Amino acid sequence: MQSVLITGGTGTLGQEISRQLIKKGYVVNILSSKEKPEIAFFTNVIQGDLTDITSLTEAVESSEIIIHCASNPRNAQVVDIEGTKNILSLLNSDNCRHFIYVSITGVDKSDYPYYQIKHTVERLIEASGISYSILRATQFHDLVLYRIIQVLDQGIGKPIQIPANMQFQSIDKIDAAASIVALAACQPTNNIATIGGPEVLTLESMIQSYFVQLGRNEVIEYIKPSLAFHQVFTTGINLCPENAVDGIRWEEYLNSIHV
Repeated sequence: MQSVLITGGTGTLGQEISRQLIKKGYVVNILSSKEKPEIAFFTNVIQGDLTDITSLTEAVESSEIIIHCASNPRNAQVVDIEGTKNILSLLNSDNCRHFIYVSITGVDKSDYPYYQIKHTVERLIEASGISYSILRATQFHDLVLYRIIQVLDQGIGKPIQIPANMQFQSIDKIDAAASIVALAACQPTNNIATIGGPEVLTLESMIQSYFVQLGRNEVIEYIKPSLAFHQVFTTGINLCPENAVDGIRWEEYLNSIHV
């Protein structure tokens, strides 16, 4: 069976991709800068650092399929751009049949710095001459819950202040991983595809479902979005209802994790 290397394989998406690939019989290697990373199940870990090209050579050159999930919003210039350049410099048609990059819906329509970095990485891949597929996905349910709602939630009995006009078409990591695994089984598209979750919801409605799960009924107050991160989700560029995946919905996700 084919050998797959996953960068960012210790993250939640990378681990889910690994789990699904292993079930299908692929030989899966995870690239990690840590010698013994914490992962949910057994898989082969190759120690390497995207910023150190010499540490990547063996892992990259022995992989027929590379799924590039690694990203670091706090150090994107180094990890995302320079790291991708390092990987691409080691590839050719003889040692990599398919390079799959995981991007974000709307990166081509935003001036948000991290999105511009992701779009730059897409263009690097397109210009590299290797056989590739790029998949843009909407935000994961996990991100909306842990990085937005729970950050805004001030606790029992206190109003929750939320930036006005935020909408999401969040997707479960299981469904996103399934789409990526499906790409790995196919010929490279040499193109960009976009996927999103099964429903478009306002942040208000997502918070209301969250409170129902917790047995709470806090007041929701609206404020003007002040963070660039929040403003992205008021523009609609993060939505793609025409590319909705029929998968795990927001309330189903909340039920499954028992918030």
